[in-house]
Amino acid sequence: DRCTLYHAFSSSETGAISYLALRPGDDVGSGALPVGRLFDGVMVELLDDAGRPVPQGEPGHLVVTSRCVTAGYWRNPELTAERCANTAGSRLRTFRTRDVVRWNKSGLLEFVGRMQQRVKIKGYTIELPEVEQALRSMPGVRAATCDVLELPTRDPQLVSAMLSAIGLDETALEC
Repeated sequence: DRCTLYHAFSSSETGAISYLALRPGDDVGSGALPVGRLFDGVMVELLDDAGRPVPQGEPGHLVVTSRCVTAGYWRNPELTAERCANTAGSRLRTFRTRDVVRWNKSGLLEFVGRMQQRVKIKGYTIELPEVEQALRSMPGVRAATCDVLELPTRDPQLVSAMLSAIGLDETALEC
């Protein structure tokens, strides 16, 4: 009754994109929580596979434009050219994320998933949702996510993060 949940959606390349504040009594509905409203100075486009804007409510690839977008990737001009762009005549920069989002009926941004759900590492095809499901099925794991870490100096690696509640009861997870 006294807690407010604050959530910010961001990435290393873009900084903060959107925020959500849920106060006591707010109707959250069912399903995943939205990632909220855009921060001031942040503009987004939701595009289909051909680079065209998607209709309201449809999922699209997230493209972020703001002053806080990275200028590029360290010693990786190919990836920089693919994902980053300067907006002509301004201090704004644009970044093509690998996130898929949509606008809901309330005008809030919802995270749908990542564009890259199937990856290849050392010739092996890996379904990221299957890895996440396997991690979540382990005793004590409440949530899990995984992705591919790609560094110019190393082979791609599968990385994961898990939230464990071993030794905690539900009261420990309350506000």
